[in-house]
Amino acid sequence: MKQLVTLTFLGLAFALPASAKPEKNCALAYAAGDSCKNLRVDFDLKKCGVTTSKKPKISCGGSSATATVEAEKWIFKTKLKHYVGQNSSIWDVNGDVQFFEKSEPALRKVATESPAPVSVSATAVTSAPQAPVSAPAQVVETKSDFVPTGKNNALVQFWYVEDQTQYATAADKNFRVRRAELKLTGSSAENTRWFLVADFAKSLATTTTSVVTSAPSTKTNVTGINTDGDNKILQDMGIALKLVPDLELTLGQFKLPTTAESMQSTSELLFAERSLLTRTYGERRDPGAMLSYKYDKIKASVAMSNGQGPNVDEKNDRKDYTGRLEATLPWGFNVGTFALCKEAICYDLNRYGANLGWTYSDFNFRAEYVNSNISSVRATTYMVDAGYKLSDKWQVATRYESLQPNVSSSFKSSAATVGVNYFLSKQNLKFQLNHTQLFNMRGNNGSYSSSADQKGSLIIFAIQNNF
Repeated sequence: MKQLVTLTFLGLAFALPASAKPEKNCALAYAAGDSCKNLRVDFDLKKCGVTTSKKPKISCGGSSATATVEAEKWIFKTKLKHYVGQNSSIWDVNGDVQFFEKSEPALRKVATESPAPVSVSATAVTSAPQAPVSAPAQVVETKSDFVPTGKNNALVQFWYVEDQTQYATAADKNFRVRRAELKLTGSSAENTRWFLVADFAKSLATTTTSVVTSAPSTKTNVTGINTDGDNKILQDMGIALKLVPDLELTLGQFKLPTTAESMQSTSELLFAERSLLTRTYGERRDPGAMLSYKYDKIKASVAMSNGQGPNVDEKNDRKDYTGRLEATLPWGFNVGTFALCKEAICYDLNRYGANLGWTYSDFNFRAEYVNSNISSVRATTYMVDAGYKLSDKWQVATRYESLQPNVSSSFKSSAATVGVNYFLSKQNLKFQLNHTQLFNMRGNNGSYSSSADQKGSLIIFAIQNNF
């Protein structure tokens, strides 16, 4: 009787029609976010004829991630890759969306239709003749055509500044549009990416020059664009080519690999404004070429650039060289160092620095040091900052900075800052309140610089939206 029942079920299993399999490449996936913490993946399964109410499961680590979602009897899977630029980072889908039946091994790709395997009981095997078992269908790997991708991201930051320093260079109370960045990133071919970043909060400054227009001494004032200073709307632009899996060449205008804080995304800063150390010696953009090598937890970057600043043509044949090396260590530590050679003079480094960071649970700490020797004037500066998350919404932070603009003099400037951050939607929408006490410094519309016998306080309330 057992044999009869078993064989009856076996016959029914072969007789039942297999459910329709979705067509190949019917599923689409979309990725958003600039880090593992805020990576989001959405699947579009309409053309596959299936529906699901389940949320995708994401496994993320380093520069790669995998997302899967269940829909009826199928599991859809896609791989993602993290592309990091000098001032932007994006996640993008890497290849087609694959799918397989829930009963199949998780990594097997469905490529061809084949009969489903039938489970036969031990009783049936021992008491009934066994039918010859056909070899499993061969899984066919097909390489899909590359599909160009493009992403856009915007960052807006609005300030209210109250400057209580003596002889401040701007109004004591001021509303200010600090950042209005538009980032466009994407890829036009395999192993390439492009990026374009503009900050519409920047304003072009003009300069007036007196030139001789008629001999011998008739002069006319000519107004032109001032190319000095950080007043360029165009921030970053370029193309990056992956030469080998871990080596990338970037051509264009980008942020040079200097201090650790300058490499940090603007949307994830601990305070509304970067430190004096970074603003003075670290945050530099320049047209040029850069090689970046990243393997496991080590990253090295070497750049050759004009050395004249953003959107400025070279004035001589000598280039600047900048290099940075950083590593992630066990127990939450990270270290880094950088060096700069001005105009190809590298026997005496014009600028170098080092940083140490430590993250443990909701606490993070960072210390940086820079030694600079430009135009025979040697300066030293350091800063330490720390932050602690009280909850998912609240974070407190503190920072101390010291600058000696000329080591041959005993004059020093310093600043101490305390801050509170409130996250309405992680780093995407947050409020920041900073209070800075200045010593031998004067304020400048939210930032500050060395100035003898100047002191006071600076308050910034900032709202930021990254979308």
